[in-house]
Amino acid sequence: MAFHTVTETMTGVVAAADLSAYQYHFVKMTTTGIDICGAAMAHGVLQNKPTALGEPASVVTKGCVKVMAGALVVKGVMVMSDADGHGITATSGNFQQGICRAGSTAAGEYITVEIGSTDYTP
Repeated sequence: MAFHTVTETMTGVVAAADLSAYQYHFVKMTTTGIDICGAAMAHGVLQNKPTALGEPASVVTKGCVKVMAGALVVKGVMVMSDADGHGITATSGNFQQGICRAGSTAAGEYITVEIGSTDYTP
């Protein structure tokens, strides 16, 4: 079961688009605001559901956060973002967003990912 313990959030940021379908997904900062991360390095995990460009976005940058899984993810593995900002098991050569602290059995479930730490020891 996913859990949530936030220690740092990004303030004063806005959505770069309608992100209402992307709550608990990895996001990055762009020139127009927060947007889905894709395979890039994430700046955090979106906590709310902004419905348009310029709406306030709540982004956690450090702590253990819920993330929507894009596949089965096992506790203790490093996690990366897929093209849609879902958390999946990290593969070689891709950005590691954090470590899975509570896994999933399939896509569409919530996992807990520890982000923003320099020590990702399982």
